[in-house]
Amino acid sequence: MSKAQKVLIAGQWRDSEAVGTFEPNNPSTRQPTGEVYPVSGEKEVVEAVEAAAVASEQLQAFYPDGVADFIDAFADRIEARADEIVAMANSESGLPASPRLADIELPRTTSQL
Repeated sequence: MSKAQKVLIAGQWRDSEAVGTFEPNNPSTRQPTGEVYPVSGEKEVVEAVEAAAVASEQLQAFYPDGVADFIDAFADRIEARADEIVAMANSESGLPASPRLADIELPRTTSQL
C-alpha cells in the first residue's frame, strides 16, 4: 500500500489530516489501482470549501475576458496531455480508451470549454 495522496487546498498541496483512506479498484480489471486517497474530515472539508469561495471571488475580478483566457489555456493543456488523461480516465472508469474516451469524450470536453 502506498502513502495517501496529498490534498490541494488554497492552491497548496499538503499532507492530509485524513480520517481514513480509500483504495480504488480499476473498474475494467477489478484490480487495485495502487493509489491511496485520503478521506478528509470535517475540518479539511471546511477549509477546502472556504478556499474555493475565496478563489471564486478572486475569479470574478477577471470576468469575463480573463476567465475566457484562462479556460482557453486550460483546454490547451488538456489537449497537450490527451494520452495521459485518456489512460487515467480508462483506469478510473473502465470505458474503452478508443473510440469512447480519445475520440468522443476528450474532444467533446475541450470543445465545451
